[in-house]
Amino acid sequence: MGKRRSGKPPPFGARLKALREDSGLTQGELAARAGLPLQRVFKLEQGYQLDPRWSTVYRLAVGLGVSVAEFAGEPATESDGAAPPKKPRGRPRKGLNL
Repeated sequence: MGKRRSGKPPPFGARLKALREDSGLTQGELAARAGLPLQRVFKLEQGYQLDPRWSTVYRLAVGLGVSVAEFAGEPATESDGAAPPKKPRGRPRKGLNL
């Protein structure tokens, strides 16, 4: 597989990890909520996968309950789909049909 470019994760991976930790989720929980393989979440956070597809970013945002703009460090606005949704209650779904 690919090698990491440097000793620290790239900005997207670092932002993903920070958002995930702020949400109180493990990588496995986020993967389940986003309908993605655990390995993909791990590789994105660690910088092994550097250029995620927009559909992947969208799924991660839905799984985290944040807007896609927050991955760029921008706060959610009403124009980008309103404020982040509340944290769902109960067990997370196995996957999202997007």
